[in-house]
Amino acid sequence: MILPAVAFLLFDEPDMSVTDSAPLIFSVADPDSGKALADIEFCTDSVVHVAMDFSDRGHQPIINFTLADAAAQKLAEVTTRYVGFEASLVIDGRVISSPRINEPITGGMMQVTGGDTINDAEQIVQAARGHCTLPKAKDK
Repeated sequence: MILPAVAFLLFDEPDMSVTDSAPLIFSVADPDSGKALADIEFCTDSVVHVAMDFSDRGHQPIINFTLADAAAQKLAEVTTRYVGFEASLVIDGRVISSPRINEPITGGMMQVTGGDTINDAEQIVQAARGHCTLPKAKDK
């Protein structure tokens, strides 16, 4: 059966409550040695807002982040230093996605594309709402 019109969906604001998920780690490693160069923990203390959306064609999940000041500053420093490097989004020791840092990410907002599945994207969103495990960074 062919539908005569395109369906439109309206979603409520996402639930930003804290989850029991392990936090999301944004990690940059040396491409030759694999040695960690920088890790940033995205969790309930560092993420103001996180939500999943879809690309213009509606097939690829996109995750939009708005970060707290300290996390935004750290992300700007790391992404400025490591433009062109591949970052890993890691949850509980498992790499979920490996986006390339195309340009410095300043201003506290980040968009991640390229997750393999909707399930991976949902895990990233839940992890960003998880409890923090590293010492809390202080806002300046």
